Amino acid sequence: MRFTTDDSAFGVLVSPRPGYGLFRFQLLLNGELIGDAEPGMLGSAMARLNGLAVLDDPRLEDPTADAAATLELLLADEDLGDPTLFAVAESLDRWHVRAYRFADQVAFLAAPVPEEDGAPLGPVSVSVVSFAEYEPIATEARRYWRGS
Repeated sequence: MRFTTDDSAFGVLVSPRPGYGLFRFQLLLNGELIGDAEPGMLGSAMARLNGLAVLDDPRLEDPTADAAATLELLLADEDLGDPTLFAVAESLDRWHVRAYRFADQVAFLAAPVPEEDGAPLGPVSVSVVSFAEYEPIATEARRYWRGS
């Protein structure tokens, strides 16, 4: 089941898989599916969807201006990176994913984890949506997961 904004700028894919409590979990960032389709347990992911860090660092106000620089900042700065870490599902193991709320907006940034040390980040996907658009998506995804 996909839960998305009307323009598919952001979304969550949650679907049951064979096995007790197993689900597919992926993020939709600007029309691109992030994460693999391997099933996993989603308790942490569902809690994280409804518990994003609220930050006020002005460098995070517009991650679309330079998504790569914003993600590099979040990866390098422990005070910002730790609360924004969104590695809560096995399907995101090969991705750097950070998510946060800034004022009335929610931002998700993702890039593939480099396969070799020292390799540059891959292309950065970023989605910024209003909290008013985000909240029902997170709530409905969680409701669906609980009911499946």
